[in-house]
Amino acid sequence: VPGHWIQVCPTKKTGDKKRKRKPSDHVPVPGKDPSPEDVEEAQKMQEIPPPKCFCGETSRLNKVKRSKAGGDNSRALGKYFFFCSKKRDDETQCRFARPADLELNKMKARAGNKAAQKKAEQEESAQKRKETKQIKKAK
Repeated sequence: VPGHWIQVCPTKKTGDKKRKRKPSDHVPVPGKDPSPEDVEEAQKMQEIPPPKCFCGETSRLNKVKRSKAGGDNSRALGKYFFFCSKKRDDETQCRFARPADLELNKMKARAGNKAAQKKAEQEESAQKRKETKQIKKAK
């Protein structure tokens, strides 16, 4: 359309100019940068399905860090917690904070419970097979 301020050019390729990352010369600083073990632990924690918070939303996983106000002696520092996923300035945000270790223990208990149920079912089916063999022999 002549005189229009938007011009669409069909020959232009968009998204073609992707920046290539330069290899980083960053040296990890112990105590500031996460160690490979920390990264592995965080990945393990992210496999836990997040529980619902008090307001019904799915919660988000966060690591507790030192606050600017202080509180260096808190036992929660460095631990993973599930918090309400609403923004901090949202008035409807609930006070949900659950340690991720509790959810991890629940998940392990469920898995252990499932394994125990499966084992019981296998023993039960083996017992039934024995009984049917004995019945067949008796006939």
